[in-house]
Amino acid sequence: MDTLNEDPGSDKPRRRGWFIAFVVVVLVCAGAFAAHRPFIEWWVRREALTRGFQLDFAELSITFDRAAFRQTHVRLVGVSGVDVRFGELVVDLHGLDPIRIQGKEVRVDVTSSVDDLRRDLASFVDRHGASVRLPMTLEGVFRHAAQDHPSVVLSGKTRSSGDGDFEFDGALQVRETKLGTVTMHRTKEGKVDLGFGLTISEKPIVRVSLEAESLPLKGNVTFASMNVDDVSRALGTSPPKGFGGVSVDGSLSFVLDGALPANPHHGSGSFVLNGWVPPHPKELDGIVHGRTTKIGATLELLPDLGKLDLTHITVDAGALHLKGKGNVLREGFSARARVNLDGNIPCSEIGASVVGAHVGGWVGDILRGVTRMGVAGTVKVRVTADVDTKALAAAKLDQVVDMGCRLR
Repeated sequence: MDTLNEDPGSDKPRRRGWFIAFVVVVLVCAGAFAAHRPFIEWWVRREALTRGFQLDFAELSITFDRAAFRQTHVRLVGVSGVDVRFGELVVDLHGLDPIRIQGKEVRVDVTSSVDDLRRDLASFVDRHGASVRLPMTLEGVFRHAAQDHPSVVLSGKTRSSGDGDFEFDGALQVRETKLGTVTMHRTKEGKVDLGFGLTISEKPIVRVSLEAESLPLKGNVTFASMNVDDVSRALGTSPPKGFGGVSVDGSLSFVLDGALPANPHHGSGSFVLNGWVPPHPKELDGIVHGRTTKIGATLELLPDLGKLDLTHITVDAGALHLKGKGNVLREGFSARARVNLDGNIPCSEIGASVVGAHVGGWVGDILRGVTRMGVAGTVKVRVTADVDTKALAAAKLDQVVDMGCRLR
């Protein structure tokens, strides 16, 4: 009976007490979480630093299996002249270890020299190789030299499986010239396949294959048929005089012996110019006949990639055979080539060619035979070429002909 007569209002203070306690717990938890936020960010930066990366970010969202960053700035410890920024960076986690990286709006600016960058990156990989051997997908732009006026801009998407297999698809620009599509695939076995498209083709027209796993490095370059007018237009210049409408194709093979950096690398190449033969007087039409010129060369490339020696050059156009030497000097991202060629033509063939240029039919055949028997000696032909890729239209091609003919 006493229980029935108990005042119901007596539970109100008890319920009010539980509610106040609940609010206090919530506030304490919120405060603890807020207090731990700086700790979490400090811990993330410390973990990144132990893996070789100095990490700064504007926003961080983290769960038990993923860390998402916004407006992130990354520096590689011990690598100078490299600045990496992410608009969005997502790191998948297994426990406390990163297992996958995804980046969007990536911007990599490199201001150090190629030699310094190569040295610093090699040292970084020795110390923190495991940090970069992760599956990753990055989408953005790579720029070399000054940020306002970069000498090289490479933009596109990079995919890596983390086991040495690497792919890139994008576009290349050198200074103000857009060179079109670029593809690259490096397998974990060390095979590298590069493709360059220029702006004249949606598909790569220059392909580079390289065996990069062991020394010496061996590879080859294949050039699909390219119209000189189109290539000159892609490079933002005019074609050399006399090369309008000419197409070129060919291939290079090379051996890069990184174990002997003081010695030059070696290679050889062959090219075919369709629609062009060396300039010559009409009387030599019988010697320099057809519309195709074949060029072959053996190469020596200095280790600093600054000079390419053409140790043995051959040029064949009809019955004209020239041999010589030359070199190519690299000047930044342009090059200047100088070539000297010599050849000897029997005067008997010159005489027959002159007769054939003026007299046809069976009479011409008889006169050509008589000329071959009555003329002796040789004609010496010297050709010099000076070509600068910055001014193809100003390329110089000079010939000197020394007559040494006599009657038998």
